[in-house]
Amino acid sequence: MIYLFKIPQSYFNRKILYLLTFVILSFASSISYSEILKSNFIHYDSIKNNIKIKSFSCNDLKLNTIFDSSLKALQRIYFPDSAISDSLLGPYIKMPFARINCLMVLSLTNNDFIVQQAILNLWNNRDSTGLIKNPDQKFIDIENSLVWIDMVYDYIQYRNDTQFVMPVVPGISKILDWFEMQIGSNGMLGPVSNNIDILNPEMKDKMYACLSLHLVYTSRKAASVYQMFGKKKEARRVLELSENIALAVYNNCLDADKSLIADNPFYKQFSQVTNAFAVLTNTVAQIEYEKNLEKVLNDTHMKWCTPDQWLYIYEALSKAGMGKQLALQLEYLPKRLNAKMIAYNSYIQKAIPAFIILNTMLGLTTEPDCSIIIRPVQGVFNKISSAIILKQGDVNIEIEADKSEILSGMIILPENANGKIFWNRKCQNLYPGKQKIKIK
Repeated sequence: MIYLFKIPQSYFNRKILYLLTFVILSFASSISYSEILKSNFIHYDSIKNNIKIKSFSCNDLKLNTIFDSSLKALQRIYFPDSAISDSLLGPYIKMPFARINCLMVLSLTNNDFIVQQAILNLWNNRDSTGLIKNPDQKFIDIENSLVWIDMVYDYIQYRNDTQFVMPVVPGISKILDWFEMQIGSNGMLGPVSNNIDILNPEMKDKMYACLSLHLVYTSRKAASVYQMFGKKKEARRVLELSENIALAVYNNCLDADKSLIADNPFYKQFSQVTNAFAVLTNTVAQIEYEKNLEKVLNDTHMKWCTPDQWLYIYEALSKAGMGKQLALQLEYLPKRLNAKMIAYNSYIQKAIPAFIILNTMLGLTTEPDCSIIIRPVQGVFNKISSAIILKQGDVNIEIEADKSEILSGMIILPENANGKIFWNRKCQNLYPGKQKIKIK
């Protein structure tokens, strides 16, 4: 009997033993044998066909190191095309990190299935009011419903898959209708009263400028989704609603002395995420963006972002054109994510910086009409060389900025693909094939 449990010395016998072990474990945990094989043996071969990045380098050695480490982590993640088990899907549907995880999948891989499943699984966990909840949560965090709408927008923005999104559009409307009912007499979201027994008690007596501005942020994304489906009336209505809420937040929560938005009209607490949303929603004037975000990053008395909220900080820094600060903050991202994501797949959190670099710093995105947008943030790169695989085909980018901030280089787009590159508030149209770039 003792002999049976000795590890076989030959390579072949060891492989047989490992295989039998996985078969036994699969029956014991009610997981199919095929899923065990997928998750343990062929994930690297699968990912090579799904990852978009062929190469990336820039003049910043730290960013190159961060990107290379992030890409190696990405190669360790299994992105199946179908038949994904709940155990593999779990890290992608857990709020509050579901959106940034799915953005990473959309931006860095050619996988659709994981994001579709994440959207549908969350949608299937809604309550009678239409609000989204995590399956393992006792109470509903109402902000998760806004994040879910953001996820739907992200998916259609990257994939233009109207057939998948169409059935959930009424759910977007139901969520936004519920939020509209919570708007108080001052035009902001007030203390939530409807169905309070299902909500997190911490939300009961609070009035957040942050939540109101997140509603503004999400409403504008919802308006874009409505427009894609020809729902012009609904789009106009939510855009008007968002403008009114943003104005109410500005009028009620702006601290004129600090030039910052307070978290609510009654308690002069300030937070990073509220003021990031103020930039993203144009609640403060464009001329104030850089000054406000400097305070957001350096004011030690300000309420710190939670790890999932750093996405909005990076997005705001990108919008404000604060490239140097964006690169500096990215160095701290893995530690910030690790604080809350330790229970999740560690490779997921390590892969997120690659998404930030490509999507936010290089500004490489696709529009619903499949046009390719490149919007490099000034102050981050002097030189970029990258080859990316999009659904339209391969995109090759070789650009650099000189000391006079003149952008030049070469871009190759695939056949039947068009796009634009933005630099220094100017734009150059992009066409299929190889073309020279020069923007002064």
